[in-house]
Amino acid sequence: AVVSTQSGHYGRDCNAVKPIFGALSREYTHDYMKFGKCDVLKSHGVPESYDISSSCLRTELPAIIVFEGGVPAARIKQTNNGKQYLMSYENLKRDLQLQEFYEKALEKSKNMKSAESNKKTENKKKK
Repeated sequence: AVVSTQSGHYGRDCNAVKPIFGALSREYTHDYMKFGKCDVLKSHGVPESYDISSSCLRTELPAIIVFEGGVPAARIKQTNNGKQYLMSYENLKRDLQLQEFYEKALEKSKNMKSAESNKKTENKKKK
């Protein structure tokens, strides 16, 4: 999974979520779960391609998207249908289902290591 924050440096809410996103990144980063950011001022059209308005008038930023297999699997916007979302550590962890994505990453890592080990064992038997 890839977790991406869509934000700009100009907004109070965008700046407020940075330390929270950083804390989530430190807790959940793994070989199969990465965190990154997209500056909407430099990435024209990217937020809109994921149904996130970068307009100052709509105040949907910051937004956080979890991608799995290259497609959005979970998404949180600062506002949804005019309702404000509180981007706290616990709310984001719960609503983005980060623990579930992290467990999938751990399982994928375990399966890859097991497959590598099996391959090494097979190669030794052939010799």
